[in-house]
Amino acid sequence: MVGLLGNACAIAEKYLHIPDQLQYEGVQWQHAAEIVRKITESSPGREYVPGWTGPAAEAYTRVAIMQTEACKEWHGLTRVVVDLYRISHDTNVAMLEAIYQGVLYVVERRGYLPEPSETFAATWKLGDAVQRTVKEITSLGATLEET
Repeated sequence: MVGLLGNACAIAEKYLHIPDQLQYEGVQWQHAAEIVRKITESSPGREYVPGWTGPAAEAYTRVAIMQTEACKEWHGLTRVVVDLYRISHDTNVAMLEAIYQGVLYVVERRGYLPEPSETFAATWKLGDAVQRTVKEITSLGATLEET
């Protein structure tokens, strides 16, 4: 069980930095989305040039209108990226919290004690030595009483 918990903790530890990284990058995308929003809002003002007429003005207006639509799409895409970063951050925090809660549940349920099979291999020599020592002390005590 301890090995399993250690593995879970080691896996989680590798990913502890990710929520902060996602939050940092998400803020950068929020700033980018704000810039794109301002560009998108100002774009319609560039669709028409007062006093300019003729085929060139009409061609310019068609392209400028397409550019405004492209800006709207661009802004929508940056908003999607911002939302993805937020959702990714929240998902990563939730997964790390689930791992933490799982480990906490197992540790609390086990009463902070490792499985007997995990401790036996490391302690059987000590246990045997303690038993031999107790027998020797008991034997020496009996010998002292006889004398």
